[in-house]
Amino acid sequence: MEIKFRTTPFSVYLLYQSGAEQGRQAIYVDGRNGNQLLVKEANGLGSIVPGGVLLKLTDPRVQKENRYPVTQIGIANMLETTIRDWEHDLQVPGHEVDVQYFPNAKVKGVPCQAIQVTHLKRLKELKFSKNRIYFDKETKLPIRGERFGWPAREGEEPPLMEDYNYSNVKTNVKLTDADFSPARYGF
Repeated sequence: MEIKFRTTPFSVYLLYQSGAEQGRQAIYVDGRNGNQLLVKEANGLGSIVPGGVLLKLTDPRVQKENRYPVTQIGIANMLETTIRDWEHDLQVPGHEVDVQYFPNAKVKGVPCQAIQVTHLKRLKELKFSKNRIYFDKETKLPIRGERFGWPAREGEEPPLMEDYNYSNVKTNVKLTDADFSPARYGF
């Protein structure tokens, strides 16, 4: 999806690029619309609603498709969540980890450095078995975060539970309120 994002006020515009949701647009601006997500569908009944539909961030229709609320989107939030997870895991008694550094990783052809933390034993307090984050070598920005669950059986690969990728990132583009206005996108 295409994302426009700014931190103050926290604002997000989303345009879905593929799948059944292709063409869907969503806007969230902290302090606007009762702190609800404004959604305009591209197809179906939702597409004929003038102005779009306001949904609470806790609405089951929103949560069904997302592991986190839209207020957690963004590179900084991805990095903060990873660090918070690592700090939490350090407090778990009996945890053992293997930390690996990959100086020549790549994400879709972009040269990166990656850090991977793997838990060596399964403990109920540990949400993920493995966590990997990639930093673009040129910009130093974290551009991908992966989190793996626990394998069903010993010896199996852990399932990929979360995979957040940021590509074609443009920073300091001076987004304005107009970039998060429903009128701009034909709501």
